[in-house]
Amino acid sequence: MSSLSSLVWNQLSLLLNISSWHFASKFSIQLIKTVSLFIKTLELDEWDLSAIDYHTNSNFIDFIIKKFPELTKQDIQNIIWIASSSINTRILNNSNNNNIFVQENWIKIKLYVEKIQKYLLESNI
Repeated sequence: MSSLSSLVWNQLSLLLNISSWHFASKFSIQLIKTVSLFIKTLELDEWDLSAIDYHTNSNFIDFIIKKFPELTKQDIQNIIWIASSSINTRILNNSNNNNIFVQENWIKIKLYVEKIQKYLLESNI
């Protein structure tokens, strides 16, 4: 090996050692706790029914339209989204709940929506 290539090799080795020391000094080694793969099956009354909607079942809106044909598919999606599915404890003020159309129609369809949600959970659809 020529003196030039030896010099380059030594500098490169020094650089790599410094880089690896710098990298190692920024991180600490911690043991990772094992995770249980056991997942408890939720009972029907433990489910948040708002999680079951037209996003999780393609027939969901069709069930409701049959019972409430005066509402359009888009109306039902908006009502369910605003009055139920979109509610999030991280959001303190939801101005969409001031919509009179949504409030009145949610009161009208809520019990039936919950019945459909429970049916879908019980039947595993």
